[in-house]
Amino acid sequence: VSQSRYSVEGLLPGLVINAKRSEPGTKVTLKIDFDTEKTLESINGFVEAYNKVSSFIDKQFQIDPQTNKAGSLSKDSTLKQLQRNLQSALQYQGNGKYRNLAQLGITSDPKTGTLKIDATKVKQALSEDYDSVAELFVQTDKGAGFGTRMSDTVRYAQNQQTGVLGSK
Repeated sequence: VSQSRYSVEGLLPGLVINAKRSEPGTKVTLKIDFDTEKTLESINGFVEAYNKVSSFIDKQFQIDPQTNKAGSLSKDSTLKQLQRNLQSALQYQGNGKYRNLAQLGITSDPKTGTLKIDATKVKQALSEDYDSVAELFVQTDKGAGFGTRMSDTVRYAQNQQTGVLGSK
């Protein structure tokens, strides 16, 4: 912890407390709020990354009308298996107020499988119960969220001994 005359740094990563005035004996209450805008950016990044992977996999199985051929990986069933495993990870049910992506404001297009985000609904959820939303994405004492499950799915697929991609 370092401090100058009017600021304190190092208590928490990224936190700087700037004192505007000093009165000995005065109690000060410090309230730290979650950064919902940054969190929304991260959730948008998650949705975009998932959609890119899903789109890439889908394109491998689409037939090119000019060549009448599918993508170069279309005959490899492991790619479809990876996609199914990622989709399965999205079915996780949390324990908080927001138990799944749809309640949070993230839905899956039934035709394409791409995720769509309702930013207004996500912001509302973040302001109402930030911890419940966070629990859906990260590892907590209650379990592994979407992000953790998807990361584990990809790591398992890449494993040299057991993974569908690692053994290729």
